[in-house]
Amino acid sequence: MLGQNWIIRQPTVNIPMQPTEVNTRNLLNDSVSLHFENYQVASAQEQTRYNSQDHGIHDDDDKERTHRIAVLLREEEDILYVKCLTRTAILPQRKTEGAAGYDLAVSQSYHIPPYGQAMLNTGISIKVPRGTYARIAPRSSYAMKGMIIGGVIDPDYRGEIKILVYNYSDDDIDFAEGESIAQIILECYKTPPIIQVHDLDKTK
Repeated sequence: MLGQNWIIRQPTVNIPMQPTEVNTRNLLNDSVSLHFENYQVASAQEQTRYNSQDHGIHDDDDKERTHRIAVLLREEEDILYVKCLTRTAILPQRKTEGAAGYDLAVSQSYHIPPYGQAMLNTGISIKVPRGTYARIAPRSSYAMKGMIIGGVIDPDYRGEIKILVYNYSDDDIDFAEGESIAQIILECYKTPPIIQVHDLDKTK
């Protein structure tokens, strides 16, 4: 050994890490972005065990971790987020279990003359579930009074929700602060790519 040169390198140790938090974000192309945070040292991995039918046996921690991620993604998709912008804003509400829409109230009082129109403030902004948009429709009782109410809220719109109202009757219409005059209905949509063609199938 004498007279020989030795190169001694420090051994490399790879320490497995695992995240403790998962954050999701909806992207414009309807996909979901996953962001992992707060990494910690992972516990030692045990070798997979098999039962008599040669099926892998997983421990309860793996099942619970998979369930937590699945629930997180499902909640992100199924929640209508609402932000109140003013003190007088009222959260949209479903008045009955079978109601398709959420009642939408105005955040201040308004007067609309015969054959007049107005843009009414609600004092809220929303974020709709992934794959849906919101449609503003009149409540049936107000449609019978001679009003046209409508509007579409795109999924990426974060401004205040406003209600466009047209009074096509011969009478004045007054709205009180906090009065529910419209409803928000969530509808699914698709945005497939457009392909130009020279001909289409004939109408049957």
